[in-house]
Amino acid sequence: MKKLFNTGSLITINEFSSIQINGPCALVTLGPDFAKVKSGDYIIEAAGDELVIDLLSEEVALLSFDSIHSITITKLDSEENRYDL
Repeated sequence: MKKLFNTGSLITINEFSSIQINGPCALVTLGPDFAKVKSGDYIIEAAGDELVIDLLSEEVALLSFDSIHSITITKLDSEENRYDL
């Protein structure tokens, strides 16, 4: 189905307690209350209370918190794009 309906990347925030990333993604850093995920040329950083990884694959990431404190999306330049995953 991916080849027929390639919609690109999509980030959804559900009820201010979970983040869903659809599209190619990879985990960069993980802690007890934060996660950093790379998706294309972007880094998505999320922090909150009680992080739970509900789903993590090459195409989908679902991160749940009791409550989200912050979300940062940063576009990488060519120099920063050399993340070691």
